[in-house]
Amino acid sequence: MPTSVIDEKLLPEPRRISYEERRAFKNLAYYEAWAWFQAATYWIPGRIGWIIRRLLYKPFFQRAGKGWHIAEYCSVQPPNRFQIGDKSVVSRYTIINAQGGVILKDGSGFGPFTQVISVNHTARNTKEPWGLQTRILEAAPIIVESNVWIGARCIILAGVRIGPNAVVAAGSVVTRDVKPFTMVGGVPAQVIRRLDDIPEGDYVIDSILKEK
Repeated sequence: MPTSVIDEKLLPEPRRISYEERRAFKNLAYYEAWAWFQAATYWIPGRIGWIIRRLLYKPFFQRAGKGWHIAEYCSVQPPNRFQIGDKSVVSRYTIINAQGGVILKDGSGFGPFTQVISVNHTARNTKEPWGLQTRILEAAPIIVESNVWIGARCIILAGVRIGPNAVVAAGSVVTRDVKPFTMVGGVPAQVIRRLDDIPEGDYVIDSILKEK
């Protein structure tokens, strides 16, 4: 197996992001420039779109392997805190908030309409309306290990690590770590079954159907 380009040491430590840091001119300008750059390219359909985005986005990502693709209408922000491994997939309409750092390792994928959110808003003043508060962000990295599939419309929250060869069922909200070779699902996601006890040659769906 070739050495992966992914480097967890580059991830930022869990931290609080102040309102002043969020509103700093440098950060706002970077956000705006990248947002417009994405808007100019994220609509391009089909395999041509995959290739164009791979060529254009790779220099901006923190780390990027080979053979990956990002489908139409996906958003990654900011790109310099996102790592994507070899042959990984980000499906249509996925949103990746990478302020706290996000890693998608080799051979893994996000299903369509998935949201990967590496920050949480905090509001400690109960006497002031939510919309008027200068909210602090709490940021923590999200790591998706190799050979993981995350189904459509899932939400992955800050600080979560999803172990290798795991599956997250469609529509799930993942709030805590997922062990290797485990299928989880639900809101919040709970263990459905182990995957390492499925006979070699069978598919997950075959094993589930046999139990019914």
